[in-house]
Amino acid sequence: MAIITVTAQANEKNTRTVSTAKGDKKIISVPLFEKEKGSNVKVAYGSAFLPDFIQLGDTVTVSGRVQAKESGEYVNYNFVFPTVEKVFITNDNSSQSQAKQDLFGGSEPVEVDESELPF
Repeated sequence: MAIITVTAQANEKNTRTVSTAKGDKKIISVPLFEKEKGSNVKVAYGSAFLPDFIQLGDTVTVSGRVQAKESGEYVNYNFVFPTVEKVFITNDNSSQSQAKQDLFGGSEPVEVDESELPF
């Protein structure tokens, strides 16, 4: 049994809303593998229910076992008990920020003789 993990952004193209006994729920369909350039292989898509806190535009990671189910001439792939997590991406495009305060209390550099170094 293999576990497949896919990260995708929920958008209008890959997310749909279905009516269930518990109300309207969102379902995301994500590609299960990357298509190689020049390949004629059709990409299989797996579907999973999204938790209510996931909104369009959120990046999610879907992880779980995928089960195939034949439906007429088509085969549907669904995640079985998937783990769906929201990926938190900051809007800050800059590199990691540097500390603004002096973490060493403003102390002066210490002079160390090379003979005292362990290497």
